[in-house]
Amino acid sequence: MHPEFKRLIIFGFIADTKANRDNYLDVIKSERAQSSSEPSWAVNYASDIIEGRFEEAEPVILKEPHWAYLYAANVLHARWSAAEKVILESGDIGVTWDYFKDVVKSRWVEAEPILFKKEKIKQKYFEYLQWLENPEGLFVGPVL
Repeated sequence: MHPEFKRLIIFGFIADTKANRDNYLDVIKSERAQSSSEPSWAVNYASDIIEGRFEEAEPVILKEPHWAYLYAANVLHARWSAAEKVILESGDIGVTWDYFKDVVKSRWVEAEPILFKKEKIKQKYFEYLQWLENPEGLFVGPVL
């Protein structure tokens, strides 16, 4: 079954008739069109419906650093160089921290000038790196 058909349950459609299947497909086509132009829709569509990479929407996702981070973290489950460029260029400390903590999970030299603008975050950065090396230690991970 195509991954998008799992939406039948969410929308409450019953796929036992052609009319219901056609109606469902119209909803999917509409969502796919919307998700191709709006970063939040694109990330949610990739995560919840496709459950994987949504290449045609990546240029749209890259317009918003926050959504680029969420796409890398929740859809790709890996570093994404295009997102890193957008995140670093934004200078947004919060998004940079989240991407470091949830995706990079190791020293990220390129982000240090942004993260080190605030002493508290600089401290948490090094604490987090220590914790990654010794997760059994007393430190339970940084919380901002």
